[in-house]
Amino acid sequence: MSSIVGHARILSFFKNARAHNLLSHAYCFSGPTHVGKQALAEYLAGELLEVSASALATHPDFLYLERDGKNITIEQITHVRATLAKSAFLGGYHIVIIDGAEYLNSSSANALLKTLEEPKKKAIIFLLTENETDLPETILSRCQLVMFAPVHDNDIAQHLRGLGVEEMRANHFVRHAHNLPGLAIHWANDGEAYEAYHETLEQFHSLWQKPFYKKLEIIEKVFGEKTDHLKTRDTLYAMLMAWEAALRDMLREGKKD
Repeated sequence: MSSIVGHARILSFFKNARAHNLLSHAYCFSGPTHVGKQALAEYLAGELLEVSASALATHPDFLYLERDGKNITIEQITHVRATLAKSAFLGGYHIVIIDGAEYLNSSSANALLKTLEEPKKKAIIFLLTENETDLPETILSRCQLVMFAPVHDNDIAQHLRGLGVEEMRANHFVRHAHNLPGLAIHWANDGEAYEAYHETLEQFHSLWQKPFYKKLEIIEKVFGEKTDHLKTRDTLYAMLMAWEAALRDMLREGKKD
């Protein structure tokens, strides 16, 4: 079955663009984490390179990069530029996916801009970001912007059932995924990740009606080792996302009452 959940409008757009030879040299995919940006970019890359998405990692004309530590570095973009300067190994497209494009620093952004200003024939760059406004305007203006909307619950549930997830469990994942198919699929494949998410929700609910010093104790347990600042930041981000979802659920339940 297809790895793409929802986004029929975007798939149709690219099908028509390819059929009429109107593919752009660069696209900016903007939308929430887990909404399906990477899955769709990899699907398109597989279509253009004529391989399955699972085979992309070993394809000589495909590059995927994400931040190396805090940022996407100048060395990473230099590698992209050097790769695109050569002819495609198999004579077709070069495809580059830059995940977390908002983590470009000033040097890497300037290097990427040069590539976008001098597009190579049959080379396509996909920039994936949660918010396109976090990208430099000079880069964004040279990309075709594609906005990803949350996916309908029914589409996610149907996909999970197709993966063999029992219906009640699938519906439970869907309820907590808040229209993000990647999150529901991740939980279906990784029970420990779902348990960790539930633990985060329990921490959130345990804060209510607690004295301040108890709240501090709970928060201290969340962060654990503080010497790894990137890990701490990622933990905080995941925690805040879960807590935000819990608040939305509480507000929704309050409105029903």
